[in-house]
Amino acid sequence: MNEASHGGVARPETRGYPGNLGLLFAAHAQSDRPAIVDLRDPARPQPVSFRELDAACDGVARALVKAGLGPGDRIGILSLNRAEFVMTLLGAMRAGVVPVPVNVKLPADAVAYILHDAGARRVFADAASRRLAPAGLPVVEYGPEFDRFLDPGPFEAFEPLPDSIAVQPYTSGSTGRPKGVAVPQRAVVRLVRNTDYIELSAGDRIAQLANVSFDAVTFEIWGA
Repeated sequence: MNEASHGGVARPETRGYPGNLGLLFAAHAQSDRPAIVDLRDPARPQPVSFRELDAACDGVARALVKAGLGPGDRIGILSLNRAEFVMTLLGAMRAGVVPVPVNVKLPADAVAYILHDAGARRVFADAASRRLAPAGLPVVEYGPEFDRFLDPGPFEAFEPLPDSIAVQPYTSGSTGRPKGVAVPQRAVVRLVRNTDYIELSAGDRIAQLANVSFDAVTFEIWGA
């Protein structure tokens, strides 16, 4: 393991393929095929096409840059699984901003510690989890507020270096304080591209069931 310069968090070795994770579905960016089906309300599934997802990711990236954030800056995400979570995650990566997804089932003091330790400059949250954001930290709530935050238009994605950090999840802290793990962009690509352990096609569906802060979500999002 290497040691990250940001907060002293552990950093896995950077094996894999280069490229920005936020652009991993670029070959499908003009497709109207569903990329995500949001099932927060099972009676009213909300499909999001690859074209819509790509535009939203660019909108997030542009808005973050407009707000003064850039490569290496951290944002917190306090949310259950939903389409806007994926938009925020991938959009931040396009801007080189490091998302810090947090388990919203943790106690409020643990959530506050994670956001402080990571140096988060802004938080994205669903309505139920907004209360966990520490006072004084800017919050964008998913829903109409998130829609207003987006800055529509094209965006030229950040070109990551071999050790550029993609995402910084935290452990649960069951043996003490939660600990951050800085995951390089290409380490994730290595997990889902040119693999020999599973075959996936455009007709397959992957359920995103893992907590947004758990490592299983890596396969659920980028495997799809």
